Amino acid sequence: MPAGMVPRRRHEPYQYFLKASLLLAMTIGWLLGAIELSAIAFHDASPSLAARLISPALFQVHGQSQILGWVGLFIMGISYQVVPRQRRVAIHASTMAYVVLALMVAGIVLRAISQPLAAASVLFRGLTVLSALLELAGLGLFMGGLIKGRVMADSIQGPERFSRAALQWFAVALLINLGTTVYLALQAGSVVPDWLDRPLIVVELFGFVTSMIFGVNARNLPLFMRVRPASSDDLLAVLRLLPPSVALCAAGQAVSAISLGGGRMMAAAGWAGLLVIAGLYVRAVGLLGPRTRQIVTAGESGWYEAYVVGAYAWLGLGLLLELLTSLAQLGRLGLPAEDLFLAGLHAVTIGFISMMIMGMAARIVPAFAATRLHSRSLFVLTWWCLMLGTLLRVPAQALYSSTGGAIGPLLGLSGIVQLAGMMLFTWNLWRTLAGSVTDRAALLAPRSNALQPPHVQQRGRASTDADDTLPLHLS
Repeated sequence: MPAGMVPRRRHEPYQYFLKASLLLAMTIGWLLGAIELSAIAFHDASPSLAARLISPALFQVHGQSQILGWVGLFIMGISYQVVPRQRRVAIHASTMAYVVLALMVAGIVLRAISQPLAAASVLFRGLTVLSALLELAGLGLFMGGLIKGRVMADSIQGPERFSRAALQWFAVALLINLGTTVYLALQAGSVVPDWLDRPLIVVELFGFVTSMIFGVNARNLPLFMRVRPASSDDLLAVLRLLPPSVALCAAGQAVSAISLGGGRMMAAAGWAGLLVIAGLYVRAVGLLGPRTRQIVTAGESGWYEAYVVGAYAWLGLGLLLELLTSLAQLGRLGLPAEDLFLAGLHAVTIGFISMMIMGMAARIVPAFAATRLHSRSLFVLTWWCLMLGTLLRVPAQALYSSTGGAIGPLLGLSGIVQLAGMMLFTWNLWRTLAGSVTDRAALLAPRSNALQPPHVQQRGRASTDADDTLPLHLS
């Protein structure tokens, strides 16, 4: 059927995935992170309260909910809308999509409740393992639909190969996640050791999320920005180099528990490989090169480019900090390796991943909903909050121990500013989704030319039809 005449359901699964992602981000994710940072920053004001709030288990819960809830559910929701339209296949019945959502949300919430209490109770240790099983079951049903529709077939080519690889990495990450919960249960603990936790983080961030972003950007940047499409050879080189680099990085974090020198060398090689891959990819998509043509699309905003370019700048800085961490440990330079690692980690998670998701969502989701972004002003303000918050967070985290904690208030401030950015984005996107049905009906309703002057009636009708069909055509 012609674009713009595609029938749509009032309630579509992707909307609920996106809303669940935003709710988890606003509670277990960004809010909990801001509370933890504030407790660190203002520890001296109330030491007893800070001692109860500052917990490695809570930090790990925050991290996993950010990756699986905020990022994972967002990507799955977008997939439920994009895959059937790009591949002409249904992932599975919409009822099954809600089952997947329920399993994922139940696993994430159960993990947030049970892990901090796992050391004190056999029941909570069992619930922690159950949370990982629920998440794995949700992903299994999701990927089962993709496999049945041959969306994961070897014949898939082009940017979609990154998306297929990303989902395979996601499955690996959830298997490792299950292993960490079993380890906690056997050890009667509530904190996953670094040699297990950090490999999981590497696989999630660079195997799953970065691969997915690379695939989506390779397909969409030529549509949304004035860049040339990446050549298949350049994309293939990145696709082939990414798995060994991620594997080296993750293995290096694990091997460090057995052989410190060997593990650090492996990790350094992996970080260097990821840094080279990021450079190759940015060059392949022509992000820093001259723009090739002018694109006029509904709701175009130059700030979308600011989100994309800013995100890749933070990716480069984050990978540099992680490489510096491994080199400093190898050379025993006396640098605060733990602080550098966390600084690089948050440059990637907030500066790269979150900024990229927000920027892409502001262009893609209104097209799904056949509407316009609720507020461009909020879109711009969100960028400033994310950029300022990350500019405060990364150096404050890197210098925290070196300054004896004196820079701690900047950590607390960074968490508040970033949380404000997330709140603005949540409101903006939620209002966009809430207004989609009304706006879509208005856009697709027949319009009368009776009140228009005769000499503009035909021209007005043509331009109206073009504008009405464009948002749906983009989806």
